[in-house]
Amino acid sequence: MFNDDFSDNDYLPKKKGGASFVILFLLIIFLLAGIVLGFIYVNKSEVIFQMTLNNVFDLIEKDDLFDSNNISLNGNASLEINGDEINEEISNIINDISLKLNISTDLKNNLFSASLGAIYQEGNLFDLKAYYENNSLYLNLGDLYDKNLKIESEEDLSNISITDYKIMYEEIKTALIKSLNYGYYTKSTEELKYKNKNILVNRILLTIDENSSIEMNDSIMNYLKESEKFINVYSKVIEKDEIETFQELEKMQKEFKFDGIIEIVLYSKLLTNELMKIEYNNIDDNSNIIFNKTNDNTYEIVSNQNNVETKSNIKIDKNVIEVVSTSDEVTSNIKYDLVKKSCESTSSYKMGNTTINLNLDFIYSTDSSVEKIDTENSIMIDEFGEEDNMIIQENILKNETLMKLIENIMEALMNNNENGTLL
Repeated sequence: MFNDDFSDNDYLPKKKGGASFVILFLLIIFLLAGIVLGFIYVNKSEVIFQMTLNNVFDLIEKDDLFDSNNISLNGNASLEINGDEINEEISNIINDISLKLNISTDLKNNLFSASLGAIYQEGNLFDLKAYYENNSLYLNLGDLYDKNLKIESEEDLSNISITDYKIMYEEIKTALIKSLNYGYYTKSTEELKYKNKNILVNRILLTIDENSSIEMNDSIMNYLKESEKFINVYSKVIEKDEIETFQELEKMQKEFKFDGIIEIVLYSKLLTNELMKIEYNNIDDNSNIIFNKTNDNTYEIVSNQNNVETKSNIKIDKNVIEVVSTSDEVTSNIKYDLVKKSCESTSSYKMGNTTINLNLDFIYSTDSSVEKIDTENSIMIDEFGEEDNMIIQENILKNETLMKLIENIMEALMNNNENGTLL
């Protein structure tokens, strides 16, 4: 009854090992193809430039300063002058003067205040303040005058918010990145020395001449003209309606001119595209800037402008950025603490045998408020007359510290006639 050629296995589902292998093989092929195509895409010259520019913008946007309505800055400044050509008495007077600065903004309510004070030998020289509200600027002269001088502004900034500025920033950033598609690129592979070793890098040269600059500018302006968000905000800034704003952008696009040649070169590691070096060359004025990664957290910048070379070294240690710059006449050291939001700066200028040191330090905050002043106690600046001027002169004579400074300067100048120094 039964055919002996059949077995139980004939009634079981047949194994699909061959089909599974084919599917797996195809998946691997597609995966590899995706990796290769992705690698080719990422290694396109314009894409590497776009990624680099994006990284720069990311650094800018990391700080909460970018997102804050309330920003304040408090700082101090002092000068030190030393040299054979400077009268010692004059030098001591200058070295005894220090400045203090405070700036506060409230972008949400369009408020701004700034104060500048000067101290001489622990006495107050002057204390000046500026305050902006409701499209009017108020100047306060401290003890010199008991009223504020009012200056009305023709520009109305009350309808522009921090959100509007962010929209403009984002749209301009996008337009700029897209415009890189229209640059002229040359790509090659070279060796670059890093940590005393030779590494292989992609060298990508972007040349911007008259033709490519027009194409890139057209790309930027066409994007902005088509952006309803940008047109809406920019019309507030220039105080025109949206049709006039569009026409303004068209005018800017037509009037754009660039007849020079600029070269920008990126050097990035093969495969990882880690940026190692940037060169900027302006062919017309023979100026250039080279940004070079020298170690994991250190960078070197060499700038040549008007036959003057400046070298800067940047060290990034966790949340502290330190920049040391040197040239034939200027040396500066800047230390910026991202956590403390503080900055210390010392700059030294050489003028013959004379050295001038400028010391700055400041702290900025993003949770401060603007100190308002009594705007009712104000007069328009065009109403300021001779009688008001006499009041200020009388108050100057009452300022003991200021009179002491003037007296010391006059005495030093008289003594200066005897030794023939500069001051």
